[in-house]
Order: sequence, then structure tokens, then C-alpha cells
Amino acid sequence: MIRDNFTSHMSLKHAGIKPHVCEKCHKRFSYAASLREHQKICERRMLRREMKAQQAKIQPKCQVCGKEYSTEKTLKVHFDAVHKNAYDFECQICGKMFRYRASRDRHERTHMLRETNGPGPGPGNYSSNPMTGPAVLPPPNLPPPNMGQPTNIGSNNVMGPAGNFPV
Repeated sequence: MIRDNFTSHMSLKHAGIKPHVCEKCHKRFSYAASLREHQKICERRMLRREMKAQQAKIQPKCQVCGKEYSTEKTLKVHFDAVHKNAYDFECQICGKMFRYRASRDRHERTHMLRETNGPGPGPGNYSSNPMTGPAVLPPPNLPPPNMGQPTNIGSNNVMGPAGNFPV
């Protein structure tokens, strides 16, 4: 009995004999048990492919402008924001209204940045983008620039911290 199993194993596995075939994908297997395990996976894979193919055929389309969307939900967001001109998303801090949640969320982050970095762009403010924070900050305690006064740029005469030339 053991010898028969060994001979069967040698002929099936190592001689490349694969009598068991998957009906869905035509993959071949040496053992019926291997085919059964494969069929479970293959069945799910085929169902997924069929569902994707059906979804690709049925894409929701905007009745106003003809744009196609992947889901009914994204079509509704488009329709409400673009064609109904709906401003459904309100900033919880200043009350400004937005068409899209993402726009409102991005705006609300500017409030948070202003709390941590001070006011956003404007005269006297050094922030170039309220989303990324300050781009260039002036050095602390910088004296005002010399308005029309000669400077020592390019010379070896560099003033020391006390306003005199180092010796």
C-alpha cells in the first residue's frame, strides 16, 4: 500500500502528470485536493472580475453635463456642488461656506495654522502660503536697513558687535 502511494506520488508530482483541471481557468493539478483548494480561490477571483466588468459598464452619468462617475455618491457630490451650486459645508470657526468637504477641511486647517504660526499672508506677515506656514521669517532683533547710508559690503572693514572695527 505504501509502495503504491509512493509510486503514485512519483508519477503524478515529479513526472509532471496533472490530470485534474480547473473548469474556470484551465489550470492543471496533480491532486484532486489541490484542485479543490484552487477552485475556492478561483471562484472568488472570477466573481470579482465579473463585478468589476459590470461596474465598468454601468457608470453613473450626469444628466446635465454628461460627465461619468465611478459611483452614484461621487455623481451626487458633483451634481450638488456644480449644478445645484450647493454650499453645504460650513467652517466651524468662521462660518464660511464651501461646496466641497475637502475645501472646507483645507480652509479649517488655515485657522489652526494661524493659531500656531500667527496671522496668514498680508502686509507685514512673512507667510507665503497659509497651508505650509511661514516660508521666510526675518531674523530676530534685526536693526532697520540703512536707508541710503553707505555700507561696507565688499570691503574688509567689517564692523564688530559694538559698532567698531575689529583690531
